Amino acid sequence: MFVDREEEITFLDGLLTRTSPGPAQLVLLYGRRRTGKTALLQHWAERSGLPYTYWVAYKEPAAAQRRGFCARVTDLPEDQAPHFDSWPALWRWLASQVVRPEERRILILDELQYASEADPAMLSGLQHAWDQHLKHAQIIIVLCGSQVGTLESIMTRQSPLFGRFTGQWLLQPLPFSALKDFFPNWSSAERVALYAIVGGIPAYLEWLDGRQSLSANIRDVILSPGSMFSAEPSLLLYDELRELSSYHAILRAISAGNHTLKEISDEALISRTNVASFLSRLQELRLVERRLPVTLTASQRRRSKQGRYHLSDAYFRFFYQFVAPHQRSLLSAEQTLEHIRHHLRDFVGEAFESLAQQWMAH
Repeated sequence: MFVDREEEITFLDGLLTRTSPGPAQLVLLYGRRRTGKTALLQHWAERSGLPYTYWVAYKEPAAAQRRGFCARVTDLPEDQAPHFDSWPALWRWLASQVVRPEERRILILDELQYASEADPAMLSGLQHAWDQHLKHAQIIIVLCGSQVGTLESIMTRQSPLFGRFTGQWLLQPLPFSALKDFFPNWSSAERVALYAIVGGIPAYLEWLDGRQSLSANIRDVILSPGSMFSAEPSLLLYDELRELSSYHAILRAISAGNHTLKEISDEALISRTNVASFLSRLQELRLVERRLPVTLTASQRRRSKQGRYHLSDAYFRFFYQFVAPHQRSLLSAEQTLEHIRHHLRDFVGEAFESLAQQWMAH
């Protein structure tokens, strides 16, 4: 089911007819995992009516990535597709043999961070091909990925692609209003509570069963042994970070009500210097936010030590407050569910401010 994303589709549709700064478009679309980047891009490419190639990079050697990329572009088995010893050679071949001046086409490269990490020449090769050939061609190249910090870094001055992008979009979770499409038979109160629990992450909404009540979904899906929900935080952290035990300790500390650097350090039993570094990384991943008094000036905010750290991801808040303690204790699922029932109203109340802000902005 494809829901919402009208603004994003409008942005992408605009690329199809845009002729400035030239016929070619180089666009970056990125966002945290599970926000539906792949579904959005494939939905848009299919409805565009243009020929398109969608390729996703995996964690494998650069040579294997190039082989898979060529197979997708040529629509041939990997053992029959052209093989290249370097990304610059591959990009030159693509520009001269695949891109046709009379035919506009779309090229989507997903999980770009894996390709650039395996071989930095991937981006510099694209930059050279773009400058020499592709920017004058009838092609729309969309670079996509989930490691937000890595993807944002390719727009900086240190990146080979600096100054080449013609558009960029940070894909956010779905708004609260979209939950009505997923759960049309639920009450508004249930949808508000669900939004506080999982936010607007499309994958999480699809994992749930709209035929059952919120309470039944918490018991039978979220708290179920072996469910994707129980493994999700560790999977997300594993893909982005090392020293997972330290990050888990910090997230548990914040969830338990420790919000200053000292409180988090004392609770997690990690030095303040290391905690500050870990918190900075969690902020890059949009899992933690640092809040400052609204009365501070801009210069005061930059050097203030009054920051308070809070979990900014809805499901991480719910997981570390309710699910993680359940996993670490001997409580049954029914006992945990009863605990959630007693405390859910307070939990939803903390998240309601975000909903109010959305409503005011709308």
